[in-house]
Amino acid sequence: MRRPGPLSGIPVAIKDIIATSDMPTSNGSPIYRDHVPAADAWVVDRLRHLGATIFGKTVSTEFAWRQPGPTVNPWNPSHTPGGSSSGSAAAVAAGLVPLALGTQTLGSVIRPAAFNGVVGFKPSFGAIPRVGVHPLSPSLDHIGFFARHVDDVAYALSLLRGSNDNDLHGHLLPAFEVSPEHGLPAKEKPRLAVVRFSKWSRAEPEQQTVFDDAVAVLREAGAILEELELPELDRTNWDTIQVILSSEAALIFGDLVERFPDRTSEHLKSLVQTGKANTATDYLAAKALQKTLLAEFTHRISGFDAVLTPPAFGEAPAGLAYTGDAEYCAPWTLLGVPAISLPIGFGKHGLPLGLQIVGAYRQDYSVLRVAKWIESALKFDPGNPGIS
Repeated sequence: MRRPGPLSGIPVAIKDIIATSDMPTSNGSPIYRDHVPAADAWVVDRLRHLGATIFGKTVSTEFAWRQPGPTVNPWNPSHTPGGSSSGSAAAVAAGLVPLALGTQTLGSVIRPAAFNGVVGFKPSFGAIPRVGVHPLSPSLDHIGFFARHVDDVAYALSLLRGSNDNDLHGHLLPAFEVSPEHGLPAKEKPRLAVVRFSKWSRAEPEQQTVFDDAVAVLREAGAILEELELPELDRTNWDTIQVILSSEAALIFGDLVERFPDRTSEHLKSLVQTGKANTATDYLAAKALQKTLLAEFTHRISGFDAVLTPPAFGEAPAGLAYTGDAEYCAPWTLLGVPAISLPIGFGKHGLPLGLQIVGAYRQDYSVLRVAKWIESALKFDPGNPGIS
């Protein structure tokens, strides 16, 4: 029965590590193949009360880590859709649903959004309670969205922001409204920092070209753009996030891989092994550096409205065994700042390429307004993949 509410009749797909009480939640694992939770996740319950229709569950990699599921990229089924929110990104790209939920612990919203040619948004850390979402690394896990337009993910956040005493990392965002008819007011002619990082030389030539072309178009449209280097974040972010993630994952999954060695992947076993090798000092140092890097980033981008950076090194890789590199997403997940990916072009194999827009912590509304202006200025519509 259709419920009244601001999302009445809107079908929403749910990543399969997010609990649903009326359909299985497998966590991408054979261990939970037929598991039906006793209660909805907080965010699913909220969606139902807003009138949304829970359309179905979407494929996740195993426990949102690296072992892929059966989903393919709708632009080319011989290429990965990315991970770990593979099914949610592909479902929106294929036109199955207008909105899907994902999660990100390294790059699991932004990267698949870029690979599938849709908008992906990772709000600030703590913006949406994760009660009922299977954890991978509680210090890094975010709930995010996939849709076709910036207005859609902004509207979703305006309705789903919240807090819950059972999510100890929650931090309620300031309230804001998005008009269902008119969307967000765009942030006109923003001041933008262009961050390439030292890994820029590894980006595919087509990704470099569409990124530079986008920068040129935005400058012509009136934005002020300046190149910005963040050397400490560039140098330390990957090792830091890996220590935090593997340490926390080892605690969460250590017993599981011992009890079910035949039903857990080598990827998960390796993650647990890596985490157990970290010392308490390693973990505490990484957590301390996480705070220091956020404070430094907040200071360095003062005066900028947002940061522009690639979301990935290029197109979705060929094959389905590897979900892609998360190095361009990891810095912003580590800091917990809002990040959004927009489609801006295609690569040499006809697969989508994206642009990532990042803002200051808890300035989600502001970065969404910047993204709205950029979306309008670039005027790029990838269209729909030709699914046979």
